[in-house]
Amino acid sequence: MDHKSVNYNINDFPFIKIVTEWFDCDLSKIHEKYKTDNDNLKIGNDTKSDAHKTFYKNLDGEEGPILIDYYYKFIKNILINEINDNCFFQSSPGFRISSPGSVAVTTWHADGDEKNLHPPGEINIFLPLTKCYGNNTIWLETEPGLSDFHPVSLNIGEVLIFDGNKCVHGNYTNDTIDTRVSFDFRLMPKKHYNPNYPHKTATKKLSYTVGEYYSDFPENIK
Repeated sequence: MDHKSVNYNINDFPFIKIVTEWFDCDLSKIHEKYKTDNDNLKIGNDTKSDAHKTFYKNLDGEEGPILIDYYYKFIKNILINEINDNCFFQSSPGFRISSPGSVAVTTWHADGDEKNLHPPGEINIFLPLTKCYGNNTIWLETEPGLSDFHPVSLNIGEVLIFDGNKCVHGNYTNDTIDTRVSFDFRLMPKKHYNPNYPHKTATKKLSYTVGEYYSDFPENIK
């Protein structure tokens, strides 16, 4: 699949507003208030900084369902329309931070490679909550095997749809003055879904099935 960025209205889908309220600070300066370092952490331990813990505590708290409701509606009304395919989707978004002098994810990888073992057919979504540029953003190749790595430059109100299952992507040390804060998650077209896929996620050891790693839309989501 081709990579493409899509615009959306941040007032209709107020992820930035919600997460900013959770942290009570400018997200691009989150490193000034929270410990965000997660350098040299391997896959499975790269989401355990103090800032990550704060996000997931809020996500699991009383206000978490508000964000998840917008998340479902965003997938259904923005992403599914762009992909034009029926999909299951990651049950909740992953939270990423690339603070100055740090690396958001320490490995360069394709999600479907032998170390990550995501199932084939997944579609990756990169949703920044801050401006992404230079070495605070992710870098990826245009097509699998090209190694023509380039930074993903996005403003708030933009989301990237890309083939992270086959295309290698990663991060350099953030040498900018701004923290990049973003969501990442995956869609699984139903035509590619395999409920018997044998591998599990690296972080929470979830099976790649509906009810664990994936969800389907609740009936009340429009």
